[in-house]
Formats: sequence, C-alpha cells, structure tokens
Amino acid sequence: MQTNEKQLITEDWCWQVFFDTNNQMLEATWLEQAQLQHEEFKKYLENWCVFVETYKPKCFFVDSRKGHVIMTPDIQEWHDTIIIPRYINAGVKKIAFILSEDIFEALSVQQSFEEKNANSNLQTNFFDNVEDAKEWLCLDV
Repeated sequence: MQTNEKQLITEDWCWQVFFDTNNQMLEATWLEQAQLQHEEFKKYLENWCVFVETYKPKCFFVDSRKGHVIMTPDIQEWHDTIIIPRYINAGVKKIAFILSEDIFEALSVQQSFEEKNANSNLQTNFFDNVEDAKEWLCLDV
C-alpha cells in the first residue's frame, strides 16, 4: 500500500468521505450520532453512488463501527437491485467494512452483501480493524 494522500470530499453531522488518490480508494466513516431513518439512509447511499461514479475508485472502505442503520429486507433488496449495479458500473472491484458493534446493524450490512447479485462482481470483506481492511483492499486491485 502506498502512502495516503487523502482528499476530503464531504463532511456533515453524519459522516466523512475521503478519496485516497494513491490507492484509488473512497473512504466513508459514519459518525456516532448518525442514526438514520430508512429514507434518509437511502439518500446518503444515493449520494455515495455519485461519489463512486465521479471518482471511479477501484475499491472503497466503510467504517461503520459507530453504526448508522439496520438494513431491513426492503432496504437490502433496494441496495442489491439499485445501488450495487452502480458500484459495478463505476468499476469498483473490492469493498471492505469495519462493522458496527451493534450485532443487528452488523448482520444487516453483511446480509445486504450476501445477496446473490451483490456478490457476483464484487469482492466484499468484513474486518475488525482499519489497517487489515485497507491492506486487503490494496492487494491486487
């Protein structure tokens, strides 16, 4: 992995988003107060897709340790049919997550990437720490 040269893309009450130019990686960190309702969460994911389509990263990293939402089956299906194809079309190859300590939030994220279509063209992995996640992302991308 090369040294990080990160550019802040956006920051608000709920998250910070960076682009690591050296590693062609988008990074999102959900902040502690980011307990989103479903429609609000969908808007953030749609904004995330705009970043993915604009920066065309090879991979992205999401730190959701602070939690953000429990993805219901309806949200998981929407994510699989609407959001994942946008990642694939933008050229994303790998996604790494640091999961929430809330078991229900963590499980809902894992389930959303275990869907049949979600895994077809993306490598997704879940980690306990940032260093391992970023190291994995930067291998063979």
